[in-house]
Amino acid sequence: MNTSAATKNNDIRVIRAQNLACTHGFSTRTGGVSEGVYASLNLGLNRGDNPDKVKENWQLFASAVGLIKDGEEAMFVSTQQVHGNRVAYVTEKDLSIAQDGFQIKETDGLVTDKPKVALTVWTADCHPVLLHDPQAHVIAALHCGWKSTVADIMKCGIAEMTKLGADPSRIRVAIGPGIRKCCFETHDEVPRAIDELIGADVAKQIGAYELTNKKTGQYHCDLAAVIACRLEQLGIPSFSIETLGECTCCHPKTYYSHRVSKGGDRGSLASIIRMD
Repeated sequence: MNTSAATKNNDIRVIRAQNLACTHGFSTRTGGVSEGVYASLNLGLNRGDNPDKVKENWQLFASAVGLIKDGEEAMFVSTQQVHGNRVAYVTEKDLSIAQDGFQIKETDGLVTDKPKVALTVWTADCHPVLLHDPQAHVIAALHCGWKSTVADIMKCGIAEMTKLGADPSRIRVAIGPGIRKCCFETHDEVPRAIDELIGADVAKQIGAYELTNKKTGQYHCDLAAVIACRLEQLGIPSFSIETLGECTCCHPKTYYSHRVSKGGDRGSLASIIRMD
C-alpha cells in the first residue's frame, strides 16, 4: 500500500501514516531555522549544526507532531546508528531533551511498551520504519539502510516486540521516505544479500533489483519493497504495511539525502513514534 498524509504547522511538514493509531511523524527538511547545508529543519544532533538551532527545530517538529504543548521541552529516545541489527528495549529513564544529544549506543532500533516514551531514528536516504501493535500497546522504530535490512533488523525488531506481547498479525507498519529504486544504484553485493534474505525467486517476483548496466555491473534496488516483503514473511499482513513519501535522492529540497550531499555535509531527518 502506498499512501501518504501530511499536515503543516507553521511551515513544518509532517508526514503521517494512515494506519498507525498513535502519535507519530516523519519529518521533512522544510520549516526550520537552520542555515546553509543544514537548511532548514535539521533534527540531527551530531551533524555539526548550531545546537541552539537544532533544539529550536526539535521544538517546532515535536509541536507539529503533537508530542508537546507550548512551554514543554521535546523528550525522546534516539539511536547511535551503526547500520546493524541491534534493537534495544527502552523506558522513561532513557528519555533526554534535544540539546543533550544522548543516544543509545550502537543501536539501529528501539522498542518499548511504555506510554509517553517517544522513539526516534535518523535518516537521510535510509528508510525509517515505525511499528505499532495497538492491542499489546507496543511500538518500535527501526533504521533500515541496506546493511541493517539484509542483517534482518526487521526480524530482530519483531522478536523484541513479541517478547512484550505483540503479535505479528496485529502489527501495523509505516515505511517512511527513503531512497527508491530509481536512485539506489549498487554493485552486486546488495542483490546477493537481498537474495539471501528473502530468497532469489521472491526477489525476482517483487522486482527487488534490476541489472541496469552490464558493463559496470550496476544494479538498481528497491529497498522499500524488500523491507515490506520481509515483514510479510515475518507474519505481518500486507494490508497492514504502508509505504510513505517520495524518493529522498530525487527530492533533495524536501528531504536530506546523503547521496546528494557533498562529502556528507547535510542535516538529518527524524522519524518518531509514541504511545500516549
